[in-house]
Amino acid sequence: MTSGFKSLHSLSLSRIVLYTSLLSATCSESLLFPMLKKLSLDACFGLKYLRIGCRALEDLTLENCFQLQGLDVLGGKLERLRIVRCFDAYADKSWVKIDGPRLRIILWENNAITDSSSLDNLSSLQEASIGFFLLQEDISVAKLQSVSNLFMGLYHAHCLTLDTQCIESLELHTGFNKSNVPGLACIFRSSPMLHTLTLNIINDYKIERRQWNKDLWEMSNSEEEKFWESQTQALKSFLQNLTVVKIQGFLECENEVSLAKFLLKHGKALQEMILCTGTAKLDILSSDKRLGHK
Repeated sequence: MTSGFKSLHSLSLSRIVLYTSLLSATCSESLLFPMLKKLSLDACFGLKYLRIGCRALEDLTLENCFQLQGLDVLGGKLERLRIVRCFDAYADKSWVKIDGPRLRIILWENNAITDSSSLDNLSSLQEASIGFFLLQEDISVAKLQSVSNLFMGLYHAHCLTLDTQCIESLELHTGFNKSNVPGLACIFRSSPMLHTLTLNIINDYKIERRQWNKDLWEMSNSEEEKFWESQTQALKSFLQNLTVVKIQGFLECENEVSLAKFLLKHGKALQEMILCTGTAKLDILSSDKRLGHK
């Protein structure tokens, strides 16, 4: 196979045994498949370690590769990545590494949690959907850190969907600029059963955050407020279950105030909202002090 498949554009393999992957040789994949743009591997048994480095690859799908322990994806032209029901949940040292400067879409669905995760150079990322297959014994410090690292690698994503409806407590660290607002709404839509929400706002002074006029708390004419009001129906389940909100790093800027007002106005089950500046607690608003409720 020294000549490779020099004109192959699309390759799909299903239900085969791959004790040695065609694409895992040290530096031969670009020589074997120099024109490959689309690759799909489904139920490839025996596949434990896979390295993808095809120069022209734009679309990669892995499904039902349950024995996979290590995945390394380096794609300068890769735009779409879909990994579904992969990785060995009982492996001792499983890992995933993804480097894709042009990657726009990641679908990570029902995968076992790896022991380590590294996602780098995802500056073009637009959409990400994340979901895990979780064993009870998977709740370890290492795997929790791996999940954290995976989410940190997705920070460029404009839309993040969590493929679960069971999340009851969620803590987010975010620079609360205008472009992050639709992303927060997307996460809230994916968390209909959420009870406790904690937002830790990163006060990056490079981010423009317009100060709110404290006398305008009762007015509803800002662009941010109009956006949140437009999400009322889509966030119906979220608003019916949310009971506690804590916002750390609250500086009474427009984005923060708009969200706080929206949750106070529409949170049907909201019992407590805690607003904290840097280190000092700013205010606690209980359910009987909500805006719009006498």
